[in-house]
Amino acid sequence: MSGKAQTAETLLVLLDSIERKLLENKVDEEQATKLATLIVDDFRHQCGGMSVYIPKGVGLDAILKHNQIYQDFRGNNHTELAKKYGYSEQRIYQIVRAIHAAESKRIQPELF
Repeated sequence: MSGKAQTAETLLVLLDSIERKLLENKVDEEQATKLATLIVDDFRHQCGGMSVYIPKGVGLDAILKHNQIYQDFRGNNHTELAKKYGYSEQRIYQIVRAIHAAESKRIQPELF
């Protein structure tokens, strides 16, 4: 496949992905197509000519999962969360402790 064909295919995959997610979120078909086209067009203008790497997002998935664990945490439900998310209770403690520390630091930064 030529570079131009591969580029066009990549943009079409992006367009299709955005449009599909809009439709899944109850945006009507005409509006979904219009918005997806605008988003891809903006992406082309912002990143056109650049070599763009799109990661699989494994790190982001973990961050989102950990944040959900923290939101679900009630102080006494480590066992329940461990079963729900497939972690050990000790790992749940670590996740909650790490996010709590980060939140505390964000809310109340060091004075000096």
